[in-house]
Amino acid sequence: MKDAGAGSLKQAPGEGRDVGFAFAYDAIDRAAHLRENADVLALMLADESSRLCLVHKDSLLVHRNEDKARALFSMSELRTLGPHAFAINESASLCDLIFLGRRESAALFCVVLNSADEWLASNSEWMLADLRALATGGLLAQDDLAAMASAKSLAQWHQSHGVCAHCGARTQMTCAGWRRDCPACGKSHFPRTDPVVSMMV
Repeated sequence: MKDAGAGSLKQAPGEGRDVGFAFAYDAIDRAAHLRENADVLALMLADESSRLCLVHKDSLLVHRNEDKARALFSMSELRTLGPHAFAINESASLCDLIFLGRRESAALFCVVLNSADEWLASNSEWMLADLRALATGGLLAQDDLAAMASAKSLAQWHQSHGVCAHCGARTQMTCAGWRRDCPACGKSHFPRTDPVVSMMV
């Protein structure tokens, strides 16, 4: 497995910038009213303006091009670049995707990967990268950082909350990734919200 730390990618020449409060800016409309509308979600997923990110464990799957990194892709780009075959199960795509919301007119989705190690071993232009390293290195657009943080947080919640806390049965991802339901006892489970305040002194 290739897992990028802070020194694994370099900032592209001429693109240095002060990251500042990297995760403070979030232009995403969460569009919660669309999370259970399968028809609309399917249309947005098929739209070429929509973008997807890929999360494996606690890292983002990014595509390297020289010293730059990309973490958001259209569906056609994923098909062209390679990971579409193992990342997207088209027969049940909406069950595997988290709908992050909309930014301007583009929908944002997250794919939670259960396995990527074998594929990464033979595709050197792709790697797993830590979000903090990408942020501090200025390797992702600041507009993308908050969306990537949400994607990583939700993906980790799904990976660590696969069973019902009430009865122990396997739960299912529902509500476009914002809820897990237990088919055995009917309980619904939601991701935890951790309020954070940053201060400058």
